[in-house]
Amino acid sequence: MKTSSLLLLLLLAPLAHAAPGDDDLVVIRAGRVVTVSGAEHAPGTVVIRGGKVEAVGPRVEVPGRARVLDYPDGTLIPGLVLARTRLGLPGYDRAGNQAHLSAAPELSQLDPSAAARLLARGVVLAGVIPAGGGVPGQAVAYRPGAGVVPGGGYLRVRFTDLPDDKRVLREALRAAQTAIDKETAARADFEKKRAPSAAPPQPGATVAPVDTSAKFEPPPVVESLRPWVALLKKDPTAPRLLVELGFAATWVHLEEGFEKHPLFARVSLGNGASTDLDRVLDKIAARKPLALCLSRLSFEANTRTRRNLPADLARGGARVALLPPSDDDEGLGDWLAVVALLVRDGLSRADALKAMTLHPAELLGLEAETGSIEAGKRADLVVLSGDPFEVGTEPVATLLGGAVVWAKPADAAASDEDEEDAWR
Repeated sequence: MKTSSLLLLLLLAPLAHAAPGDDDLVVIRAGRVVTVSGAEHAPGTVVIRGGKVEAVGPRVEVPGRARVLDYPDGTLIPGLVLARTRLGLPGYDRAGNQAHLSAAPELSQLDPSAAARLLARGVVLAGVIPAGGGVPGQAVAYRPGAGVVPGGGYLRVRFTDLPDDKRVLREALRAAQTAIDKETAARADFEKKRAPSAAPPQPGATVAPVDTSAKFEPPPVVESLRPWVALLKKDPTAPRLLVELGFAATWVHLEEGFEKHPLFARVSLGNGASTDLDRVLDKIAARKPLALCLSRLSFEANTRTRRNLPADLARGGARVALLPPSDDDEGLGDWLAVVALLVRDGLSRADALKAMTLHPAELLGLEAETGSIEAGKRADLVVLSGDPFEVGTEPVATLLGGAVVWAKPADAAASDEDEEDAWR
């Protein structure tokens, strides 16, 4: 399908599916509702008010003035969350500690059809990352067609190119600690000067008054160090971290060099076609991290022994988030099918569903508003043609805030061959 046709469908889809009623109140009835956070309902009903889920269950009273969307043969699930992507944005060279920079300004360079293509694949939230090595900056949460989501994202920390990435991280942490120590010393000196003298004044001596109105001004901190200072001070406004690991040795170096620092809660694993990460899998899982992995089966390095690393991590206690097998339109189109292979090979259905919705939303810090179908959360949903992990299942409609923003056209099968790849 040509891009212009797809964009036109985005505009027309809400009208095509809406029944007359209260625009603020929407009811979706589907053959199956997969909440991810709780029970599945077949059939199921979801009531949406003001763009948020109000009720969900097998038997929910339908308000009289609601707009009703019926998908009797469809499966309703939370919208997919793509935790790490460049969305086809151009690359660039960036090195060292650039923790203060953000990917947000790059969104102005997005291909106009990128949002439409994400929605056509059922993606309602994406973590757009900055490019480069070392600490290239902060990823932002992007809602297709709506822009940056405030408060969403993470600080991207690459730990794949040793020893360079290790040196960048070590120097950033040392410099941040030095900045904290300087502030502590400066504050102590300030308080000392403000404190009244303990010794009694000499007869006839003039006692200088203490200026109690003065406020402490901390020493200036280099902008690129401020996120690290906030992290070390455990400031609630500090960015979340995502540390990217490439192979087993990178985990060993991370543990040996940075044991005292908060770098292990969220990790991204480079589980390619061949990997040696199985050698440290027990150590990684023991920390119960939120682990981001590619949706693929791997072979142990230099062998033909197949490993399902996402399944192994989940069984070990890690919360697994999954990425498509490649960061392009083809990989995104194959995402459900390749996760189905992981399920067939041992990843539980429940873990697989969370790995495409709730856990990547948590990685972006937005699990309180998306990633599952439950009361109070945004109604960012996708209707599938069948069970998520059945052969041939594909998106039928995507909703943001309860409004249908994409719907599969009736002649899509005939026109798929003409689709342009907007990410290449």
